[in-house]
Amino acid sequence: AATPMPYRNTMPRDVPVLGTARGANGEGAFDLNQTGGVVDRVLRGPGIAHSVGVFAIYVEGESMEPRHRPGELRYCDPNRPCRIGDDVVIVLDPVEPGRPPQAFLKELLRRTASEVVTRQSNPEQEVRFPAERVRQLIRVLTLNEVMGV
Repeated sequence: AATPMPYRNTMPRDVPVLGTARGANGEGAFDLNQTGGVVDRVLRGPGIAHSVGVFAIYVEGESMEPRHRPGELRYCDPNRPCRIGDDVVIVLDPVEPGRPPQAFLKELLRRTASEVVTRQSNPEQEVRFPAERVRQLIRVLTLNEVMGV
């Protein structure tokens, strides 16, 4: 028998929202505040009940449509492996010292020793990132993963 889903009012609201994904600088980059600046806290679904390090981001603007619409919330888990075809948050080391890292929300196409190749939705095109600048690849979870179905 299927395990019953918990009622919404019983799910903790403890997943930190660390930023807003938007086409902020013409490159589609956004600031991902991983140093403790939480902009909101959202519900923790049963599929991530025991996941450590899970966070969320809000989508803003139309640069990621139709995969990610403005106002939608995306849950991210830095501890789950990224697979080809997954949506990922790519965190890059800053070009200039003292600047915050840049982050991008894209679909992972392939990884090589020299680059990470992704697809953006709007306009649809491949975007390549030099592997030596990629600080972290973080998997964006599906609703099924968040809800444990």
